[in-house]
Amino acid sequence: KNLSLSEEDFSAKVNLIFPDSSSQAEAQNLVKSLYGWDWPTYLAKVVKPLLLASALEKDCNEGAEAQRLKDQLLGIRQLVDEKISRFEEIAAKVNQDDSKSASGDLGWLKLGETAPEFELALLQLKSGELSQLVETRYGYHLIKLEEKMIDNNKQPIFHAKHIFLERPDFNQYLDEQIKKAKVISLIRI
Repeated sequence: KNLSLSEEDFSAKVNLIFPDSSSQAEAQNLVKSLYGWDWPTYLAKVVKPLLLASALEKDCNEGAEAQRLKDQLLGIRQLVDEKISRFEEIAAKVNQDDSKSASGDLGWLKLGETAPEFELALLQLKSGELSQLVETRYGYHLIKLEEKMIDNNKQPIFHAKHIFLERPDFNQYLDEQIKKAKVISLIRI
């Protein structure tokens, strides 16, 4: 994938994790007592691979498969815009979560029960309105707000439905990349 992490980027990310010398010194002592490693060894064996894996996961989430899913959902939105009654029918066919059997119906939701991006979209919708594409850590949603009410505690509650496509699975993505990889093993004889 030609992903790399320059020394400047690596140092900047380490400085974000350990912003001052006291937190870094405390971490160094902990690494020494837990692993018996010096600080550069820990950074090379643990932190750098984690940062590279994070970059690879970002590539997975922004790659061709993710774009295909977004485009598919935007196409579905056009169909629903033409005839809103198609929403439930489409949700029952394409949803990739438990709401598929309920034609996308999520029931009544309170704030704090869903992903922040999902809730932000709910707060901006009016009853009967359909959201634009909403991306959460779980995947891609088209949200339809059925009804909004205030409960006994004066908190908003939302009856919502969604059409949902799951984001590409990172482990599955890694498996596919491994299958595509050309691996050469050299054996010294």
